Amino acid sequence: MENGFNSWRWSVNNTLNPGGYQNWTLNKPDNVNASEHCGIMWNGQWDDVFCNDALPFVCFNGSTDPGLKNYTFVSTNMMWPQALSHCRQHYTDLAMIMDEDENTAVASVIPPSTAVGVWIGLHRNPWQWIGSGSRFTNWATGQPDNNNGVEHCAIMDADSLWRDENCELARPFYCRHDFKTKVHRIKLTLQTGANLSDPFVYNQIIQQIGAKFKDKGLADFKLIWKPQKV
Repeated sequence: MENGFNSWRWSVNNTLNPGGYQNWTLNKPDNVNASEHCGIMWNGQWDDVFCNDALPFVCFNGSTDPGLKNYTFVSTNMMWPQALSHCRQHYTDLAMIMDEDENTAVASVIPPSTAVGVWIGLHRNPWQWIGSGSRFTNWATGQPDNNNGVEHCAIMDADSLWRDENCELARPFYCRHDFKTKVHRIKLTLQTGANLSDPFVYNQIIQQIGAKFKDKGLADFKLIWKPQKV
């Protein structure tokens, strides 16, 4: 539940626990096969499991403030994303637990006969780009696998495929360089009887100017026509 991009969060507004409350089962979360990204409650404690497991779940109604939620158990088995959608459609969201009293309240609505864990609002997105919201991935087959539970950084192999690796290993690396765009203003005086506000006319002029630039060896540019108001 730490305040980082790789931390566990509640589905309500992607919220962290301000007070840091958590109630994980011993040695959990363990992220088996680097694929356990959703949270359940089991015997009053939390565990991380595969989000595609079909399980019952607990929704809540009311404020997100501690002690102001009403919890409802839903016995229909759904995957975590489906359960989330159901709770948001019929209630407020999947169960959000901010302290021990709320943890007890959620556990109390789960029937004793329930033989499996139930979904709550815990989830995580373990792989993100630093400084970017890109969702592109190119993992090698079977990756990431979080071998020995310590592979939390990514490398690229000779085939341009990605693998997860121990962050403490020394390896060569790529850096990103953001090129700054240079803007050049060119003032032209044209003697013509053509209507320069006509898109066809000024597009023809831009094409001719662009051709002249390319003749001079300038290829990486973009021309924008902006007539000066008289």
